[in-house]
Order: sequence, then C-alpha cells, then structure tokens
Amino acid sequence: MESTHDYIAVIDFGSQFAHLIARRVRQHGVLAKIFTPDTPTHHYADAKGVILSGGPKSTIAIDAVPYDPGIFKLSVPILGLCYGHQLIAMHFGGKVAKGKTKEYGQADVTVTDHTDLFRGLGKTERVWMSHWDVVTQVPAGFEVIGSTPDCDIAIMRHRTKQIWS
Repeated sequence: MESTHDYIAVIDFGSQFAHLIARRVRQHGVLAKIFTPDTPTHHYADAKGVILSGGPKSTIAIDAVPYDPGIFKLSVPILGLCYGHQLIAMHFGGKVAKGKTKEYGQADVTVTDHTDLFRGLGKTERVWMSHWDVVTQVPAGFEVIGSTPDCDIAIMRHRTKQIWS
C-alpha cells in the first residue's frame, strides 16, 4: 500500500494505549497509522518506523496474538512496548516468563546507555509499566540498556539493527 505521506505504523496488539501512542506520535508532527497484528506487512512497508504496542494477552500463552513476522524484515526502526518488547525477545530467540510480580503503574526505569533513541534522557526516568510477563533471557544480538526494581530487562536494543524494546 503506497502512502503519500511519511508515517509511523503502530501495530495494535490490543493495548488500551495504542491510540494514545498514535496521538503522541502525531503531537510531534508525524502521521501515525494504526494496524492490527495480522495485517500483512506489505500494507505498511512504506512506513518510516514501526511501534509494536502492548496488549492484554501473554506472548507465552497458547492464545498469543498472531502477527506477520515480516515486520522484522522491514528496513525501518522498530520499537516494542510491553507485549511488543516481549514479542521482539521471543521472535529473536530470547525467553519470556511470568514475572514474580505484576508491574502496573508508575515505575522508575534506569537507563544505562543514552546513545541513539535515549539521547537526552536522564539516568532515571519515570515511566508507565503494565505487564506480568518479563523477558528473562536477552536474544543473541541484543543488549540490556534499562531496568526497573522489578524488571531486570526493561529496555533492550539490537546491537546492529534499529530495534529497541
């Protein structure tokens, strides 16, 4: 699908925040379009970036949300949030498990690397967390660059590709 404007594709895994994510992108002067996870990637292959939202399901459940793995073949920056973070980990061979506690609400994330996406942020940032599952093993090619008191792998990035979660 050819677009006449640059835009960010927001893949909505059922998050109550997908429209808020799209709105925040738009507030920065960038068009955002929301797609369902089963939308074939050729419908948004011309996007300038992809955000994978959170969602109410678990990536490790039998009824995990199906998605087009072609997302990860696109040559655009990808950002995974919550469910999207866990999906990226699993897709690239990492491990996800049920956490010891649910993390819901404000949390302080410690950012250990401030290059690229996190340039200009403080060492600690107040964020909104909403998850029970956690990434327990970082996939090959990724590195941990942020944690919270309850989540050792809160932020990770690919070492050579523009993929963050």
